[in-house]
Amino acid sequence: MADNDAYAPVDTPMGPVFVAWNDHGVCRVEPGTDAARFEAAFNDQFGRPVTRSDGPPPTSTADPDAPVDWRGVPPFDRAVLTAIRAIPPGDAWTYGEVAEAIGKRGAARAVGGALGRNRVPVIVPCHRVVAAKGLGGFGLGLDAKRALLAAEGYPAVADQGRLLP
Repeated sequence: MADNDAYAPVDTPMGPVFVAWNDHGVCRVEPGTDAARFEAAFNDQFGRPVTRSDGPPPTSTADPDAPVDWRGVPPFDRAVLTAIRAIPPGDAWTYGEVAEAIGKRGAARAVGGALGRNRVPVIVPCHRVVAAKGLGGFGLGLDAKRALLAAEGYPAVADQGRLLP
């Protein structure tokens, strides 16, 4: 059975992104406006083409219950990504808190690695995970992380978008 992969551009607080989905759920979210580059990156990652949709994605990037295509995601990464879907907008957990939530106390660095491999940021809100003493990292860039946190009303984002301790 074919995956029927499709994508569409979507505006978000961090700027334009492409959202790709198939019959299993959302499978890739990537910032940008270059459709040809997105299509090539998708094909490189999944080994199959993706087709631009005339309509919007079947789910909002803000939908916490949006279906996700978890195929190919290792069990540890899936546990991390599933756990962070429980973080409400305007809140944040530390990498260590996420590790504890999945029963892997002391695995904060491994949590960071799993978040770095998140292929559906915004849908799976890895921007809501911060370091114990600051913003931490974000695969789409710290400006994007600040913009997403600020748009969700995270109280520590102030002073021209910088995370305050």
